[in-house]
Amino acid sequence: MKNKRIGLLAFVIAGIVVVAGGMVGLLIVLNRGEITYWQAYYPQYPNVSQAVKASDVVVTGMPVGSHEEVEYPGGDTESGTEVDNPQKGVKESELHSEDLAVPRTITRIKVTRAIKGSVREGQVIEVAQIGGKLGRSVVREQGVALLQDAADTHEGKQLLLLLSAHPGKAYDAINPQSGMLLVGSKGNVTGINAASVRSLSTESTLDEYYRAAK
Repeated sequence: MKNKRIGLLAFVIAGIVVVAGGMVGLLIVLNRGEITYWQAYYPQYPNVSQAVKASDVVVTGMPVGSHEEVEYPGGDTESGTEVDNPQKGVKESELHSEDLAVPRTITRIKVTRAIKGSVREGQVIEVAQIGGKLGRSVVREQGVALLQDAADTHEGKQLLLLLSAHPGKAYDAINPQSGMLLVGSKGNVTGINAASVRSLSTESTLDEYYRAAK
């Protein structure tokens, strides 16, 4: 059977290629008890300047609620070639959207500072992450905290988010390491997720992000 491709973050699940959120990565599924962990690989950015350049929107904000949904993307069987579109030539009857279902947690973020992009202070935006209920399973992305949980355990509850835009859909982070960060009371920036320290200087400040966005 040919690999399948859908429109959001490129994963491989049991030999199936899934593309989601405009990002490309490899997904490994790890079953541990009642939780299934998806491990994805994303584009990496070695410094603040490149991370900001790759972002459509950069904001600080606070979560004001979240909900879960399951996306059932459609397949493209006509455009491109079999090299860049693994679904090229696959019969529509062979595309099983339930096999490619992507559980997502959508967090509503109230913007406190608009650093880059067409957003404004006080606006509430939606940011999507992999994770949620899928059938009888609970899916989480390996090593990645949900935004609401991260803010709840952080004294200031302020997040710094570097986001990709998708017309008509929720934003998502450019990657979990450079795109999902915590802001301290003195403007210092630290990572939410375990791998963040490898791609983000521990001396980063909000000022660096403002300068990079100019």
